[in-house]
Amino acid sequence: QALEAKHNDILEEHKSTHAAALAEAKHLHENAQAALVSKHAAELEAKTELLALEKDRMHNSELVSALRARDEEHSKTLAERELELKAQHSQLLAEREASLRQEHEAAVAEATRRIESERERAEQMATTLREREERHAQDRQALEAKHYEILEEHKSAHAAALAESEQLRENAQA
Repeated sequence: QALEAKHNDILEEHKSTHAAALAEAKHLHENAQAALVSKHAAELEAKTELLALEKDRMHNSELVSALRARDEEHSKTLAERELELKAQHSQLLAEREASLRQEHEAAVAEATRRIESERERAEQMATTLREREERHAQDRQALEAKHYEILEEHKSAHAAALAESEQLRENAQA
C-alpha cells in the first residue's frame, strides 16, 4: 500500500507538472499567435495604405478638380443656407417682438384695469365711510337735541316741582 500511495503521489506530481507545462505552452502559443495576427494586420494596413497612395497619385488631378468643384458647390450651398437662416432669424425676431409687444400690452391693460378697479373700490369705500360719518353726525345731533329736550323737560318739571313745593310750604305756614 505504501508503494501504491507513493506511486499515486508521483503520478499526481507528474499530472500537475504536465498541466503546468501544458498551460505554459498554451500561453506561449496564444502569445505567438497574437503576435502573428498583429504583424499580419500591420502588414495588411501598410499595404492598404500603399495601395491608397498609389491610387491617389494616379487620380490626383481628377481628385483635385472634383474637390474644387465640390468646394465651390459647398460654398454656394453655404451662402444660400446663410441667407435662408438670416431670413428665418429675422422672421423669428419679428414674431417674437410682436409676441412680446402683445404680452406687454396685455399686461399693461390688465394692470390699468386692476388699478382702475382698485381706484373705484377706494372711491366707493370713501363714499361709504363719508355717508356713515354723516349718518353718525346726524344721529349724534338728533341724540343731543333729544337729550337737550329731555334736560329742558326735567328742568321745567324740577322748576314746577320746586314751585309747587314752595307753594305748599307757604300754604302750610300760612
